[in-house]
Amino acid sequence: MTWLDAFGTGATARAAGGFTRNLLRTFMKSEMSDRVTACEVVTGSGGTVFHAGPLADTPLSASRRTLTVAEAPRRFFPARAGRATVAAMPDEAESGNHPGRTVIPVD
Repeated sequence: MTWLDAFGTGATARAAGGFTRNLLRTFMKSEMSDRVTACEVVTGSGGTVFHAGPLADTPLSASRRTLTVAEAPRRFFPARAGRATVAAMPDEAESGNHPGRTVIPVD
C-alpha cells in the first residue's frame, strides 16, 4: 500500500520546521487529523507513506532518491518534488525498501 501526503504533516512535521508546519496547519486545519490518521493506518499495516513537498512540472530526475524523515534536508520551505518523481513512487514502494515507514521523495 502506498500513500501520498504533504511534507510537514504527521511524521514529517518536525523536519519541516515551524514556518511550514504553521502554514499547513492554517490551510489544512479541517483535514489535518484525518491526514495524520491515514498515514498512521498505512504505516501500521506495512505500507509506505511518501511526504512530498510542493509539486513541480519537471521531468523524472536521474538523481532522484528517497530519504528517511531523519535525512530530510532542513530548509525554510520544503524542496519541490517533480510530478514525474512522485509518479514513480509505487515502484519504489513495491521494492520493499520502506515497509511501514514515512519517506520523502527528492529530485
